[in-house]
Amino acid sequence: MNSPVLTISHGIFRLVRRWMPELPNGKWVDIPAGFETNFASIPWFVRWLISPIDPTLLYAAAIHDYLVGEFNGVPGVLHSPDGIERVSWRQAAAILRSVMDADGARTWKRQAVYWAVRAYGLAR
Repeated sequence: MNSPVLTISHGIFRLVRRWMPELPNGKWVDIPAGFETNFASIPWFVRWLISPIDPTLLYAAAIHDYLVGEFNGVPGVLHSPDGIERVSWRQAAAILRSVMDADGARTWKRQAVYWAVRAYGLAR
């Protein structure tokens, strides 16, 4: 997956230029320059087990934040040769898990992050 170019300020990362990662399902996202993410919102008491800057989580977390509009309030869309589509929180969580898998995250970690995100989505 191509790497985004980022700057950081107060724990928030901002894309310096447009980033268009392709997903394992062949679709892609078109994330504009200026998009902000904190990557993974891992509670402090779990960080000994799952780091918020784990390389196998970073891209997946940024893509998820974009798809659900976590920081800019405007949900993103998926692109494919057939057009664009909005995704639900549940679909965004599934995409998060598939990107983590493609990036080499271990099964237990993918499942823990996926179910934490799903629970958070239900509680919103």
